[in-house]
Amino acid sequence: GPHRVRGECHNPHEFLKRPKKTSRGAASWVLTRAACGSRVSSRRANAAVYAPRRSPMDVGLFMREGSCKGPLSFLCRQETYRVDRSVVFLDGGYIDKLLEDHFNRQRIDYGAFVLEIAASSNIVRTYYYHCPPYQSNPPTEEERERLSSRQKFFSALSRLNRFQLRLGKLAKRGEDAKGKPIFVQKRVDIMLGVDMVQLAATRQIQKAILVAGDSDLLPAVEATKQLGVVVSLWHGPYGVGRANTVHRELLDACDDRAEITQSLIDSVRR
Repeated sequence: GPHRVRGECHNPHEFLKRPKKTSRGAASWVLTRAACGSRVSSRRANAAVYAPRRSPMDVGLFMREGSCKGPLSFLCRQETYRVDRSVVFLDGGYIDKLLEDHFNRQRIDYGAFVLEIAASSNIVRTYYYHCPPYQSNPPTEEERERLSSRQKFFSALSRLNRFQLRLGKLAKRGEDAKGKPIFVQKRVDIMLGVDMVQLAATRQIQKAILVAGDSDLLPAVEATKQLGVVVSLWHGPYGVGRANTVHRELLDACDDRAEITQSLIDSVRR
């Protein structure tokens, strides 16, 4: 709803928005006298847009160009548009599986990939979830080499702007019919879900961009939506049997959904 601004502007050349701390630590804007530095009509001055009482973590409001040229000209601009504060959540194991099974093991630039899927959103941070390779006790030479290679990848990823790694643990769960070892990721889904709900509950984001396909994330998605955050899902092919890469319930639960296509992968190729 509308918020009243304390004070009156009798002279169109004398107005300024000044932040005042509230009990919540947010900025409550009040009107005070100061030199504007430009000539503005009374009609435009009276129509100046004032920001309502909000937390700094809520929504970024950006003013468009207007006719007021002074240092405080942003007060005279009447049109605003909204940029959502978004966090990207990447299930690294899911992305690896997609690239291996559907995109010919193509290597991608993760920084470019995040910018593509986030579009015009204001990216607060990207969380990347994965597990280091399994190590026997004692580890084999092959396992040591695999771990060294993956650690270099993790190190390079952590140096990307606003990227944060969240690593779980890989557990061995026996062997399949062909004698191939079965590995299961531990803690990854829980960490992703906790991070998503925590950021939503503390009102730090307006949108969660999720790249995953596991139905284990369904409770976190539902809780995040109930807190007023839009959940956008990026997923691999949706089909029948082995061609399917995303759980139907997760697909239905998210607000927006988009498929990761070959053209998208080509655009972020390394």
